[in-house]
Amino acid sequence: MANPADLTERDIRFRRVREAMEKDGLNALVIAGHGSQFNRGYIRYFADTHLWAGDSLILIPLEGEPV
Repeated sequence: MANPADLTERDIRFRRVREAMEKDGLNALVIAGHGSQFNRGYIRYFADTHLWAGDSLILIPLEGEPV
């Protein structure tokens, strides 16, 4: 990750996702990632963290902090 996302970019990403969640009537979103080359981008988009191996989950509530 030569160009990590800054906090402004993070906030834009969460705002866009939450707008879509609200439109679709979702209270929370679970993002799943795996260390394979095809799935780790899901985690990277939201956490700006590279997942080298294993599994990871992120819970994004409609309101409040992600876990």
